[in-house]
Amino acid sequence: MKRFKLVGSVVFALAIAFAGLRFGNLRIEKANPKIKGVCLAAFEVVAYNSHLLPPIANSIASKRSSADYRCTKITDQLSKFDIFGVSEVFDEKLAAKMIDEMNADPERAFSFIRSPPPTGVFQFAGGGLLLFSRFPILAENSLVFSDGSRFLSSGFKAADGLAAKGALHARLKINATLELDSFLVHLESFSTPIRNRQVKELAAFVKSHHRVGVPYLLMGDFNIIGPLNSDQLGKREYRDMVANVTMKDFKMMDVAINASDGRLAKGTSDALVDSGGDRIDYLLLGIPTSNSIDWSASSNTIRFLDSAVQEGSLSDHAAVWARIRFSETHRVD
Repeated sequence: MKRFKLVGSVVFALAIAFAGLRFGNLRIEKANPKIKGVCLAAFEVVAYNSHLLPPIANSIASKRSSADYRCTKITDQLSKFDIFGVSEVFDEKLAAKMIDEMNADPERAFSFIRSPPPTGVFQFAGGGLLLFSRFPILAENSLVFSDGSRFLSSGFKAADGLAAKGALHARLKINATLELDSFLVHLESFSTPIRNRQVKELAAFVKSHHRVGVPYLLMGDFNIIGPLNSDQLGKREYRDMVANVTMKDFKMMDVAINASDGRLAKGTSDALVDSGGDRIDYLLLGIPTSNSIDWSASSNTIRFLDSAVQEGSLSDHAAVWARIRFSETHRVD
C-alpha cells in the first residue's frame, strides 16, 4: 500500500475535559475521585460510512444522490476532527477528490492511508477505506478479507465480494509521550458466517500490528448490532466480536456505551431517524492493563443532515463521534 504523507508534524493543542462538564447534549464521564491523573493527550475521533458507491453500483444500490456534492460536504465536516475513518468511499474519483480537498489548506492538512486497489477475481472496487490523521503516521498496514458474499447467493445489492473489503492500520504519534495504534474496518453486510470469519481475520490483523503497552483504537462499520448501554450484554455476535478483538493484557471499551455513564447510546444505521436505527458503527478502545494509562470520553452520533441532498442527509449512516482523553494515573487513598 502506497503511503501518502502530505505534511510534517502538526502542533496539537491539548484539550482537557473536566469531570461532569457538559457541551450541549454531550457529556464527559465522571472521574473516579480516588484517581489522580495528568493529561497525556485529548483528541476528537469520528467513524463514518460515507455511502460513496462506485459508478457501476449507483443506479442499483445507491441510497443517496448528489455524490459529488456529498463528497465535498463530508470532507468539510470531517476536517474539523483530529482522527477519522471513512468507509464506503468506493468511487476512486471521489476518493481522490476527498484527499485533495482534505489537504487544500496546508495549515490543516492530514496524513492518510487508503485501501489498496482490488486484485481479486470479479472485484470491481477496492476496500473503500480512508483513514485521516492530524498526527504523523509512524507505520501502516492493510488487510483484504479472503471472502465476501457473492452475486449468486445475495444478489447484486448485497454482493460485498464485489469490493475488496478489509481493514487498515496506522500507528499514530499523538505526541512525544503517546502513540496510538488505529484500525479502520468495514465488515460483510449480508452473510453472518462470512462476517464471523472476517472478524477472525481482523483479530489476527490487530494482533500482528498492535504494540504491547500502546493503546489501540478500532473503528468502522462492523455491520453487527450492538447494545445501547453498558448494562446490556448485547447479542452473541457482538459479544464474540468484542472478545475476538480484545488483545491479551488489554481491556476493551466500547466508547459509545462506556462513556455515556448509563445513558442510552444511539444507532448509526439510519441517519434520517432520531434514534439512528441499529448501532452498527463503533469506536472500540483497547487500554493496556500493564501501565498507568487511563481514559475518559464523551461520545455521540452525528447525523449530518443536509436539505440540499434529496434524501435529506449526506449518507444513509450516522457518524459515531468521541472526544477521548488519555491520562497517566495514580491512586490517592
